[in-house]
Amino acid sequence: MEPYDFALGAEAVHAFTAQGVRERGRLLQIFDGLARHPFEPGDYREAGLTGREYEVKLHDDLIVT
Repeated sequence: MEPYDFALGAEAVHAFTAQGVRERGRLLQIFDGLARHPFEPGDYREAGLTGREYEVKLHDDLIVT
């Protein structure tokens, strides 16, 4: 199966670009891993503003929804 693409909202893009090179590389590895395994359950679920449930993954000191 070909990996999925990932997309970032504006807030995430601003947070991403504010990081240093090493941290951006680490985030890209996390995003690529999620794209390769899109149906892997998160560490927990969280409801968004509209009530939609999101899978949340913890990566050391990072939280990716």
